[in-house]
Amino acid sequence: SALRAALEDRTEYRAEYRIVGHDGSRRWVVAVGRATYGDRDEAVRMRGITLDLTPLRRTEVALAESEARARQALDEI
Repeated sequence: SALRAALEDRTEYRAEYRIVGHDGSRRWVVAVGRATYGDRDEAVRMRGITLDLTPLRRTEVALAESEARARQALDEI
């Protein structure tokens, strides 16, 4: 649906999602792209990039856990 909306609105496509590798590993990725349109106003090419967000997501989880431990420690004082 994000891709369809980007093509209809002629905007950038952006979607974050999880993938599962052949080994069962799970990774978060973001795909970003933009279409190029031809003379007849139809999309003729989509260019973009996919980036692995897994390290960022792991850091966010670790930070949230650390903040929760800090709040709990403050509550015990």
